[in-house]
Amino acid sequence: QTQPSRGQRRSALLSQAISSQGSNPYARLGAAFGGLIGMGGRAAGEGLGILQEPEQVRRSRLITEAQQAAAESGIDPVAEPDRFLEVIDPIVENDPLLKSGIRSQIIRLQRELAPEPVETEIRFVGGTPRAKALQQRYPEVGQVEDGQEITLTLLDGDFRGVRAGDAPEKETAPSRI
Repeated sequence: QTQPSRGQRRSALLSQAISSQGSNPYARLGAAFGGLIGMGGRAAGEGLGILQEPEQVRRSRLITEAQQAAAESGIDPVAEPDRFLEVIDPIVENDPLLKSGIRSQIIRLQRELAPEPVETEIRFVGGTPRAKALQQRYPEVGQVEDGQEITLTLLDGDFRGVRAGDAPEKETAPSRI
């Protein structure tokens, strides 16, 4: 069960105060005016900075302001997290918990949306034009003897390793016994 919001609680208290005045219309009117003036006074005091707004209200306001600034900037927080944080930092600078939460969400989104690394194996035979081209492209392969079978391993196109003698075994004819 969800908790009623601050506004819902305030509205319920005002309704209760009005209804507790019985059938006297002047008493009901007085309770209504008193409640409304109290709520308006509180809102005005918060707006002027005389009264401190409740933490929940302040955080909600900051989140709304940050969302508006982010939407207006058009910056993708996952693709450009530094520029995105530059836009919203002035808004959330006084709330380190909120700032940390936003940074954590960006990191989580980056991890979730990052593509899986692709591992590729390239097999070649030393002394061939293909072998020479791969040795030029990936000098880490080193010297390969003519006819030597090599497997080159890449991760997202970057060199990861090389193994010699990884050619598939040749089938031999079954023996006749």
